[in-house]
Amino acid sequence: IFFPLHKNYAGFILNWDSGTTFTYHLMLKNTEEWNSVDPVAAIEAVLGEKTSIEIISTQPWSAHALVAERYHKKRVFLVGDAAHLFTPTGGFGMNTGVSDAIDIAWKIQAVLEGWGGNKLLESYFSERHPIGVRNTEEAADCFNRLSSVMKYGDELDEEGPGGDAFRAKLGVELKDQEKLISSSGTLLGYRYEGSSIIVPDGTEEPADDPRTYVAIARPGHRAPHIWLEEGVSLFDKLGSGFTLLIFGDCSERAEPMQEAANIIGLPLDIITINDPDAIRLYEYQFVIVRPDLMVAWRSNSLPRNPGETLNILRGEHPKECEPTFIS
Repeated sequence: IFFPLHKNYAGFILNWDSGTTFTYHLMLKNTEEWNSVDPVAAIEAVLGEKTSIEIISTQPWSAHALVAERYHKKRVFLVGDAAHLFTPTGGFGMNTGVSDAIDIAWKIQAVLEGWGGNKLLESYFSERHPIGVRNTEEAADCFNRLSSVMKYGDELDEEGPGGDAFRAKLGVELKDQEKLISSSGTLLGYRYEGSSIIVPDGTEEPADDPRTYVAIARPGHRAPHIWLEEGVSLFDKLGSGFTLLIFGDCSERAEPMQEAANIIGLPLDIITINDPDAIRLYEYQFVIVRPDLMVAWRSNSLPRNPGETLNILRGEHPKECEPTFIS
């Protein structure tokens, strides 16, 4: 990706095949109409010279920052671009859409298989809508920051001390654009704080830094990856349903948890991990990971009532009763 900084050519130039196919996204001025722009002239202007150009297509598009107010109505669920429209800066659109699909897919499967609770599908909105807003705002912020350094003209090329000082200042501003391509915090650091199907452990929520992802096995966060041996990730050990990870030697019996899962039909694998680095990373001895790789619960002891815990995780909440009146 190339970013022409001169205000007359502001936009984005993308190369698609490490060769000769490009897309030039030219930001139009308020007085310009897209179909009045000569595409060959626009490309030669930004290049500064004439060259052989084949125009494949020319079309307009508008950058959006929109999130649907509802993700779910009856049998219809919104996922991906149907739920949120981003500016492309940062590349968050597909990542967010894939995460939407992963979240709703296991919940629909749970309901179809009969073990999903009566409030499970409702949790899709409460978990994913805040992430849609978060990521949309982050993409818009990336766009606004980038466009703010595309406001300069010929002073970009001035010779002498004045031009040198200007470019040094601009270099500092450009350094702040790093999160356009260094955004692991946005992509992996999302969390489902306050979700009704997550059991909190009382630990403080860490800072949400768009640039930096910090691996943490806190409930509501993505389960951290770690290599257990050459070519074998902890993720390779997880089943397609829920997984109870037991870290280190354990004197407690996990059979009651498995029995409670069997009673309600919830798929649960139980795996023991003795890797010392994994034990330090996950911090607690018992951790339950959801089918979508999100940590649902953790503790240093197994629950006294495992069925109650599993009901929370599968979204089974007590049905509200009508008030009873005695006359």
